[in-house]
Parts: sequence; structure tokens; C-alpha cells
Amino acid sequence: MISLPSTAAKMPGPKSHRRVHLVYFALASFDLLCVLAGLMLSSHFASVFERTVDYRQSWDSIFTEMWELNDLVMETSAPVVEMFETGDPVSKSKHFEANLKALEQTVARLQQELNTPDRMEPGQDAIAALHLVRGTLKLVAEHGRSSFSSYYNGWLPKAAHCMSMTEGFANRLKHQFHGAMASILLLTREYENQNISQVRNLRSYEFLVAGLILLMVAGITSYGLYIGRLIRQSHREITDAYERLENSRADTLAFAARLQTVNEDVTRLNEELAAKMQELQDAQGENIRKGKLAQLGQLTATVAHEIRNPLNTIRTAAYLIDRKLEIRTPEIEGQLARIGKGIVRCDSIISELLDFTRTRTLQVEMVEVDKWLSEVLNEQAQKLPPMVRVEFEPGLSGITARFDPSRMYRVIVNFLTNASEAMVGKGDDPGKFAASEPRIVISTAMVNRGIEIACADNGPGIPEDVLNKIREPLFTTKTFGVGLGLPAVEKILDEHGGSLRIETRIGHGTRMTACIPTELERRDAA
Repeated sequence: MISLPSTAAKMPGPKSHRRVHLVYFALASFDLLCVLAGLMLSSHFASVFERTVDYRQSWDSIFTEMWELNDLVMETSAPVVEMFETGDPVSKSKHFEANLKALEQTVARLQQELNTPDRMEPGQDAIAALHLVRGTLKLVAEHGRSSFSSYYNGWLPKAAHCMSMTEGFANRLKHQFHGAMASILLLTREYENQNISQVRNLRSYEFLVAGLILLMVAGITSYGLYIGRLIRQSHREITDAYERLENSRADTLAFAARLQTVNEDVTRLNEELAAKMQELQDAQGENIRKGKLAQLGQLTATVAHEIRNPLNTIRTAAYLIDRKLEIRTPEIEGQLARIGKGIVRCDSIISELLDFTRTRTLQVEMVEVDKWLSEVLNEQAQKLPPMVRVEFEPGLSGITARFDPSRMYRVIVNFLTNASEAMVGKGDDPGKFAASEPRIVISTAMVNRGIEIACADNGPGIPEDVLNKIREPLFTTKTFGVGLGLPAVEKILDEHGGSLRIETRIGHGTRMTACIPTELERRDAA
């Protein structure tokens, strides 16, 4: 408890002491209220986050099983198509029946899980979708078995028709599964939106708590000024005696020390509260970022699977046309070749999408950097437009480094492709070239953190608005491609513990540098 120093007879009486004590207890109570408000706000934030995670986990298992069923659905109609390629209806029929049995069992288990009391009401749309799935599954089984039977009896036209019907119902089955998954995603998203709304409402109280803290600081400041005025008055009134002056000075110093302790405690509590609030905000930001990346991964994988299924149908149809075609002309051969190239291009894009969403273990090995890079450049330079000149400036002679050559190969290919397309596009229209003498310079260097591989071109450079978005997945300025080049490069370098640095000047070109922190070893002279 803070008490005023004793002074001469002219000091204010007991009434002034009581007033000082009341102010102190009022400030202390106000301080405790601010701390309790901050703790309650933090507890509400944690409670909202915990409820969101628990609700999400309760539905993620159902969604995961449906996602796995999506892959099994795509495999259900595969034996019917493969029968025309292998000519073996017996073994493919067994494979087809095994897939149907596994699919029916899993759908029945999902229906049983969704019919629990806590999931039945919110999961009505998913339950209805699974009822439709079971009906469609019967049609897939009926037409698939008819296709096997017709092929076995030699009725190829009917078998092909039944195969087409099987694939059509399999596609419908897949869309019905997607509808069930979409309903589950909608459930979790609506619940998350509700909790996000609560968090936003709670955040408004942050400003209230901050205002209370500022008010508390202002009160303490005023209180200190008031105490200072009392101290000065005391010093003026006790000049009549040296002993009383010394006693008054000692009491005043003790009072000031106690007041400083109170101020330090208040400051410490304020700093701790601010630190806790910042930690909570950082955790929320990280959670939101991870959620966005997870949604992006799910969306990318869904798009890839959506495209690959009809692409397999096109490949099968082209194969059947090629086999059944009796009259061949150069024009028809050219069109079939274009279909094949288009299928290969689409398949490579799908593989790139799926590769970006998956994480693979690095296969590291010791590599002589300049020698390996020279071989890669000699190979890739042949694939670039002939007007693009590629130069190599080695700076790691005799030095080996530990990394995954296949993954780093993609980094180099991406560097060369981006630089070439920035300068000459596809190289088929000289009027659109950005440089009269397009040139790419690849260089290596050793730095304190490891090694650097740089790719510099004399192209047009990257505008600032594009530079701010170039690292974002699915962002591209080209009329072709999926915009995963640089994000894939950053992912590969991050797997190696490295980073990507981009330097550009409009009208002078761009320099991209891959930094890899690694243990470096120099070969013996022998």
C-alpha cells in the first residue's frame, strides 16, 4: 500500500490521504479489469479456433474417404476400356467386379457413418448424393457386365456401345461423388465463416481494450503529477527543521520507489498483454495462410483429376479410330498426330499440376556443378529457338555440391524457358522479338552460404505489377501454360533449404538466381 510521507502541521489532513488511497485503488482495479478483459478476449479467440479445428476434423475423415472413392470410381470403368486393348474379357471382368465390390462396400460404410445423430441433419445433402451414387453404381455394373458379355460373344459394336455407356455413368458417378464432397466442403466453409464472423466481432473489442489501456496510462500519469504536487508542497512546509527535512526526504524517496514499482508492474503487464495479442494475430495469420494453400492444393488436384478422366476417353477414342480406320490419307494421319500431341501436352500439364501439389523426398548426391550444368545446357540449348544464344560462365571449377540433380534440372529448364519466351516467344514471329540479339548467360559462383546459379537475359524485363504477383501459383502472363513454373522452382529450392532471387530492369533484362546452401567439397588435384 502506498502512503504519503509525513510532513509539517500545515500538510493536508486525513481527508487528503484517503483521497490518494482511493485514487490508487481505483487505478489498480482499472488495471486488473484491463488484464482480465485481455485474457477473456484471448480465451474467446482460442475457443473459436478450437471449435473450428474440431468441426473440421470431424468431417475431414468423411471427405478423405470420398476423395479416395473418386480415384476408385475412375478405376471402375478402366477394365472395360482395357478389354479392347488386351482382348482379355475374363481377367478384366474379374478386375471390374472387384472394383465394384470395393466401391459398394465403401459407399455403404459412408452412409452408415453419415447416419449418426450428430451428422445426419447437417449431412442430408451428402446422404442424398450417396443414395444417387448407389443407383448410378447399379447402372455402371449393368452396362459394364453387358460390355464384357458382348465382347466375349463377338458382338463388338454392342460391346463398344456398352463401354461408352459405362464410361458415361462412371462420369456421372464421379460428379455425384463431387456433389457429396462439395456439400461437405460447404458445411465446413459455412461453419468457418460463422466463426470468422465471431472473430471479427471479437477483434472490435481489441480497440476497446487498447483504449482502456491508454486511459489507464493517462490516469497513472495524472496520478503521478498529483503526487508530485503533494511532494513539492511537503518540501516547502518542512524547511523549519533539519531532522524533519531528513525524515521527510527519506519518506519521499521511499514513496517514489514504491510508485516506480507500481509503474514498472503496469508497464510489464501492458507489454505482456501486447505480446500475447501479437502472438495470437500471428497464429491466426499463419492458420489462414495454411488454409489458403490447402484449398489451392485441393483445387489444383481436383482440376487435374477432372481433366485427366475425359483425356483418357479421348486417348481411347483416338486409339480405336486409328485401329478401325481402313482408308488413310496424309490429312487424316496429320490430324491423328495432332490429337496425339495435344493429348501428350495436356497430360504433361496435368502431371505438372499434380507434381506441384505433392511433396517428394529429395534424392541427393554429390555432383560436380559446372560439369553437370554444362551437360544440361548443351542438351537444352538444342530445344530453344535457333536465334537464342546460350553462354556459360563457370565459376565453380572442380567443386562438387550435394543436391538432387533431377529436381535442379527442372530449375535450369524453367530458367532457360522463361528467358527464351520473354525475348522471342516461341521464335516463330521475328516482328515480336523483344531483343535484336537474344542472349542468355548462365553463370555459377560460390558464396558464404553455398552456391549460386544465375540466369541472365537481355529481354524486356518484368513490370512491377507483374513482379509482385510472379511468385503466386497459377499466375501467368502467357497464353499457354498453367503458371506453376516459378512457384515450382521456389518449392524445389525451398526443399533444398535455398531461395530464389529475382532482379530485373525494364528494357535491360532479368536475372534469376538460385541460392543453395550446401556443403561444398573440392576434388583432389589427382
